[in-house]
Amino acid sequence: MRKLLRTSGSIIAVLAATSAVAAFAQDNAEETPRPGTTQSEIVVTGTRRNDLKAADSAQPIDIITGAELLEKGTADMNDLLRTEVPSLNVQRLVSNDGAVFTRPFSLRGLPPDQTLVLVNGKRRHRGATVQFTNVPYIRGSQGPDLSAIPSIAIGQLEVLRDGASALYGSDAIAGVLNFGLRRDREGGLLIARYGQFYKGDGEDFLVQGNVGLPFTDAGFVNISGEYVNASTTSRGIQRPDAQALIDAGVQDVPVPAQRWGNPESEAARIFVNAGIDLSDEMEFYTFGNYSWSRGTTAFFYRHPNASFISTSIPLTNTPGGQRFSFRQLFPGGFTPEFGATVTDAALAAGLKGEFSSGLTY
Repeated sequence: MRKLLRTSGSIIAVLAATSAVAAFAQDNAEETPRPGTTQSEIVVTGTRRNDLKAADSAQPIDIITGAELLEKGTADMNDLLRTEVPSLNVQRLVSNDGAVFTRPFSLRGLPPDQTLVLVNGKRRHRGATVQFTNVPYIRGSQGPDLSAIPSIAIGQLEVLRDGASALYGSDAIAGVLNFGLRRDREGGLLIARYGQFYKGDGEDFLVQGNVGLPFTDAGFVNISGEYVNASTTSRGIQRPDAQALIDAGVQDVPVPAQRWGNPESEAARIFVNAGIDLSDEMEFYTFGNYSWSRGTTAFFYRHPNASFISTSIPLTNTPGGQRFSFRQLFPGGFTPEFGATVTDAALAAGLKGEFSSGLTY
């Protein structure tokens, strides 16, 4: 497990935070909740009721507020859930094809496509990556890409750590993750952070922002975005076969011949959540996102004596003519890079109330 100890701590700036906070007294003198935690009492996951508290639920439901997510040292939703949800596990894979960039998660030891992921109570689409990894129970699965959801866009996260297939269907065998987006109609928040690992690598730059705007007297528009840029890390040692070449005097052997660590990554993401009350019992809602990310990681080292590099290739049709070998270009071998560019977009709209309908694209 990699350590997330970083130098150059984080800088958090709150800009134009909520302009006015209503203060009121209660007979039992309860502590005023932090911003973003006012929804933490009521849960909507795993129930058809609209007044159920987590403590009264017959199923185990974790409530994680947006403020708690922003207090962590990372913005990657995969790493946030790994630290906040004990029954959820996600690895940082190094050379497992698409799993390096679309990281598969596991809730209660089951594949990611057996966990139902909701955004505002609506099913989140699956990612395009079919997992080709060495983890047996994840191999062949196809789950949502959680990293496309910026942490600053979340008002409340509800985690149902139990099977819910009777209520939701077969994709909820492992449980449910319900990401409730922010609904603030005023105020804003800006977060900037820079850091790196103690070894001097893995520079990490993050900018996140959120703004809430009123939409008529009965509606809101809430916009969240983030930009992330992270450099590679290297935690491996030199391969014995590559070190033997160096000891033999071979030139241009990569050091390390095969990097083992985090990939280089860059991402830009935006989420928009909006709604307007049409009556006391009816609301029009719409929300959507667009995410772009790219990443590059190291693949396996190609030894100069391997058949691919050392093969002599004729350059002419004349017998005994000029020939070429890739070993002329890479006398010490080389390590290719494996990269991916991922785009993710979604749009949902509908009516919420006693008679509800909705469309998701």
